[in-house]
Amino acid sequence: QSSLGVGAAVEQGDELGFTLDALSLGNGTQSDLVMGDLLEDIGSVFDAGAVFVLFGGSSGLATPNAESWNADTDGVGAGSIVAGRFGSSVS
Repeated sequence: QSSLGVGAAVEQGDELGFTLDALSLGNGTQSDLVMGDLLEDIGSVFDAGAVFVLFGGSSGLATPNAESWNADTDGVGAGSIVAGRFGSSVS
């Protein structure tokens, strides 16, 4: 995760890429890579889960504008819960 530039700490047991999909999220005509990490810890909330997005561009996937979302992200959910496993499905 840290090498992808998405700003999340790598923790033992993470499941980054457990779910994958190529979706167009509206930042251009290219597909974007959406990766679920259902065991990502959010603060002190264990296995809350997260979704990481690498946006597609004319030269491939780009990391500088990568984003991560979880149940605490504004407009996404009601808040992270232990074993919530946000990101267990990304399509």
